[in-house]
Formats: sequence, structure tokens, C-alpha cells
Amino acid sequence: MPGEGHNWRTPLLRWTVLGIGWSLYLFCRGCVIGQMKYDPRQRRLIIRARGILTKRLALVIKLFVLLSDYFGLIYILLAVFPLLGDTEDSRRKGRQIFQSLVTLVGMALAYWNIGRLLYWLSSLGHNRSIVRVVNEVIRLHGLIDRRFGPLLLADLHILIVLVAELHMTVLHLFNCLRFQMILFLYNIVLLEVFFGAYMAYQLLLLSWLSSFSRFLQGYHRGERSRLRRLFGLYARVSNGHQAIMELWLPVATMLFSSIVVMVVDCASIIHCILFKHSLDMRQKWHEVLNHLGGCLAPLLRMLLIGLCNDRLARLEHLLSLQLLGIDLGLEDHQKNDPEQERSSARQWRHLQICFELQTRAQPIRNHIMSVHQTCGGPFVLEFFFCTLVNSFSCVQYVLSMGTQSEKFQGFFYSR
Repeated sequence: MPGEGHNWRTPLLRWTVLGIGWSLYLFCRGCVIGQMKYDPRQRRLIIRARGILTKRLALVIKLFVLLSDYFGLIYILLAVFPLLGDTEDSRRKGRQIFQSLVTLVGMALAYWNIGRLLYWLSSLGHNRSIVRVVNEVIRLHGLIDRRFGPLLLADLHILIVLVAELHMTVLHLFNCLRFQMILFLYNIVLLEVFFGAYMAYQLLLLSWLSSFSRFLQGYHRGERSRLRRLFGLYARVSNGHQAIMELWLPVATMLFSSIVVMVVDCASIIHCILFKHSLDMRQKWHEVLNHLGGCLAPLLRMLLIGLCNDRLARLEHLLSLQLLGIDLGLEDHQKNDPEQERSSARQWRHLQICFELQTRAQPIRNHIMSVHQTCGGPFVLEFFFCTLVNSFSCVQYVLSMGTQSEKFQGFFYSR
């Protein structure tokens, strides 16, 4: 059990997960997104179709909001127009073509992501899958809390990074709203709904495995019934994680689509810091803040997934070592008293074999793009290095076009 000095982490975990969960739930219900509803009597999610009038009114409001940005068509026209004319000099023409291509790619990805996210949120099959896995998480949390609790926030640094990611996302949304980029704002909000729900699950998952580890650390022979429950609960956690990954993987691939805007914002910051000598410190900070959210928010999302994945790997390895220590202790006991509890020892050995097979066959990991690609520390470093190299390449290309003295703005932030 955790010491008295760690008791404050139990309510911190509870209020963090409840805050994220209820915020996302109220947002989806208020904005008429999805068909999920919380039933307070059954204490679980259910499928509840919206009324026809409510859906039509919400659709009209959403279309009106998107029309305020002309569905992003103005950015497409601004991107296509430089490709048509041929009155500019070659250097300026090359820079405009480069900006146009980046803008077209960013717009195409935004349209594609919004379409997929809206389809998943409105699809009855996907809503049922989400309700099923959320209800399983609620049941598992209650069982583990009663039998191995109290559950606590095991990794405070992950929560700190999550708060930083939320602040950068809000800053990015503010800049999108400021420059009236409603389409990009809609894309970021929908993606953050899925990401926030997944991070709430990650905090619970880490607390579950940490609770198992604390129990094994203080295990004694009189708690064999709880040990058997641990094997059963771990199997349910592992199987539930695989079901969640089936829903998460298509969304995880969208995290890479933000690398286009991320590279542009990072390039704008680099250019402002290194080459805009005519600006004073206040003006530089103002321009950096315009691009800071779009630069850091996608990177912090990848960092959060990587931190959680590395922590999951360490906890799973620790559980294997602790179970091995218990097994060695049982063998020593059988040498002193070989006639007793042979059936219990055989059952223990079978359960441990099942545990080892499950950890090898379907380890609890955070996958990205596919089930064969995990997002850990090395992957996050590669992602950051790739972004940095592309950002410096963008700055180098713009400078090579003879624009050292021109105002270098983010391609999406200029009208």
C-alpha cells in the first residue's frame, strides 16, 4: 500500500480522469457529437440516438460556422492562384509555388481528417465499440480499486506534460480563431477529443499496473486468492487494451498529419529568432507566440504517448521479475515441505505460464500507425529530429529564394 505521503495522488488521479472524461462528454453532448449517453442508474454509457430536430439544428449551426471560413476554400484559392500566373520573377515564383504546395497538402489533410473523425463519431458501429470499451474500463477500474487499491497517479511528470500539451493546444486554437481558420480549428478540436480520452485511459492503465506491482512487492503466502485475481484482471486489462488499440490506431495515424503545420510553424519561429534582426524583443515574442502552439502541441502529443509506452514496458518487465521472485520463494518452501499444497503450486505454475505467454504474445504497448510500430522514446526522438530537419530545410529554401529581408510568415497564417 502507498505511504501516507502519497495519499494525495489518489484524489489527484480521480479528479484528473473525471475532469477529462466529463469535459469531453459534456462537449460531445453539447455539440451533438456522437450517440453516446451516460446512464446514472446503471453507471455506464449507453447508445441513445439524438432527436431529428436536435440533429438538424446542430447541423445548421455547424455549417454556418464552417461557412464563416468558406469551408477553407479561400486558402485553396490562394494556394492555386500562384500556380496559374507567370508574371513574377523566377525566384518569387518558386517561393510561391512552394508555399502553395504546402498549403494544398495541409488543406487536403485537414479535409480528410475531419471527414474520418466525423464519420467515426456519427457511425453507430463505432459508437457501440466506444461504449463497449469505455464500460469495460469503468468496470475494470472499479474491480482493481476494490481489490488492489487505493489507485494513485503513479507518474506525476506525465500529468505535467499533459497540462503543457493542453495549454499549447489552447494557444493553437486561439491563433486559428484569431486568423479565422475555422477548418483547422475544427480539425484540432475533434482530434483533441480522441486524444484526451486516450490519455485519460493511459493514466488509469498506468495506475492499474502500478497497483499490481505494489501488491506483488508486499506479497505473502496468505494472499494467494488475491494473486489469482491479479492474473485474471491482468488478462482482462491486456485484452481490453487490444480492443482499445483497434479504435485508437486509425486516430493515431492522424497525429502525423499535423507535422505539415508543425514544420511550418517551427520554421517561422527559427526564422524569426535567427534572421529577423529588425524586430525588437517584444515583436519577436509576439510572432513566436503566434506559432508556438502549432509547433509544440503535436510534439507534446507524441511525447506523451512515448512516455506512457516506456513506462508500460518498465512496469510489465517489473511484474515479470516480481512474479519470478515469488515463484522462487514457492520452490524453496516446497523443498522444506514437499507434501503440502502441491495442487496449489501446480495451479500457480500454470497461471504464471499463461501470464508469460500473454506478455509475449500481446504486450501492453502504445502502437502508432500499425500494431508492429510502437511509440517509445526512440520513436519520439526520430519524430522530433525529422521535424527539425524539415523546418531548417524550409528556412534554407526561403532564404535561397532571396527573401532574407522579406516578412516570413506561416503559410496558413497569412491572408
